[in-house]
Amino acid sequence: MNQRQNQFLHYLGNTLSELEYRLNEILNLCDRSIEQYQNGNSETKGQELNFAFSAFSGQLQTIKDVLPVISGEQISWSMLGTVRHAKFIKGCRNAITHDGQQVINMWVKGKYYVACDFHRITSKGVELIFAPSEDIATICTEFTLGLLDLVKQCLDGLVYDLSESQSLYDVRFYDAAIRHPAISNSSSSNQQFCSRNVR
Repeated sequence: MNQRQNQFLHYLGNTLSELEYRLNEILNLCDRSIEQYQNGNSETKGQELNFAFSAFSGQLQTIKDVLPVISGEQISWSMLGTVRHAKFIKGCRNAITHDGQQVINMWVKGKYYVACDFHRITSKGVELIFAPSEDIATICTEFTLGLLDLVKQCLDGLVYDLSESQSLYDVRFYDAAIRHPAISNSSSSNQQFCSRNVR
């Protein structure tokens, strides 16, 4: 495994951790919404959920960019299209990133939905995004499970190479970091580097 593959393997771990974190954000907001509805409270957290969904949907592009570097195989949108709801998530990601849309726009009995299919006006013409009938919590859960299965398929043949992966940071990183002004100006001897990849 070369140095770039090793770096991107660590980056993939970070991205999958963030995907899990964002999914949990979405599921917690959706669970709270159902609980509020059952308690007779109609207050919604639609904007907060849209913010969480924006961060969640952005992980798809990152995974598409990172996987080929690790596996050595091209990952096309058609391959990702085999993942349940991936085409919808990709369309939402584009609508959010490029247009600033908030796509989650319907609340029924405590559950959040995309109310109907919607259009994006792009430089290449009109793009139609088909809205699934499922609620957002179900869509995100099914998408995540399918995406993780695809990631596993891409990495299965690399099991021996992956076992040889090295730490993300080498001695040069620590030599440079120890000279950071925040450390040299600090009177505390208890310094920590905030990365889960530091070994």
